[in-house]
Amino acid sequence: MNQVNFDRTREKKLRASGASNLSLSIYTKLINKAFNISKVPELAIKANNTELILFLSAGPLVINYVPQRLFQNIYYIEELILNKKFITFPHRLKLTYKNTMEVYPPKDSYENNRQLNVIARAIIIHPNLINIWKNIGYYEICSDVNDLVIRGVLLILFPSTPPNDWECPDVNTVVTRLKKFTDLGFKLTNNVINDILRLFEHRLNEIGDLLMNSFQQIRNEPKTVIVSSCINNLNNPERNRNILKFLNGEN
Repeated sequence: MNQVNFDRTREKKLRASGASNLSLSIYTKLINKAFNISKVPELAIKANNTELILFLSAGPLVINYVPQRLFQNIYYIEELILNKKFITFPHRLKLTYKNTMEVYPPKDSYENNRQLNVIARAIIIHPNLINIWKNIGYYEICSDVNDLVIRGVLLILFPSTPPNDWECPDVNTVVTRLKKFTDLGFKLTNNVINDILRLFEHRLNEIGDLLMNSFQQIRNEPKTVIVSSCINNLNNPERNRNILKFLNGEN
């Protein structure tokens, strides 16, 4: 079985693994169990809290207007988390082919990237949201949006279309900014490093060494160890040959 067929088979299994085929009796039992555990009389089960938090997080707005709107609504976002126990669905596993269309609302018990991106953006602007989620027992929030947050932090530092007054940050600035999130529980994994290198593939000559030096400080590992780990985790070397050349020092 080739990789594409394998991934499509896996996707079918993922779609079938959600809770959409539960019987009514089991679904009712789970809802009642949730009420008993939460002990929250006004627990909402019909409202679409995902859409509400996306609205409060300024999801429809461009990034320039997000911080102001987010801070205007931060009280309501915190109330939604603390009192309504709002959490996201877990992220969907990555598939290697591009013909995967996400539907909304999701039917497989996984959250869509659009919704997770808005939540990740809110976390980048207001990192204390992580502590609020952890206060209600949602410790998986970091792993659920890990890659989106780490990539988002670096995209802010290295915008794809830099403004005229943009200045390239130094290693200390990058490390300080990333450490703010790794201290909260986010991880600079090999996979996310490879994603970042793909994201900045056409700028590696400009910022590649700066990124790797920053990653070295964050992970407190020799650069050779990080490079070796990234190469071992790099899928489809032919497709990623520019990244492979960079990691091998051929640029």
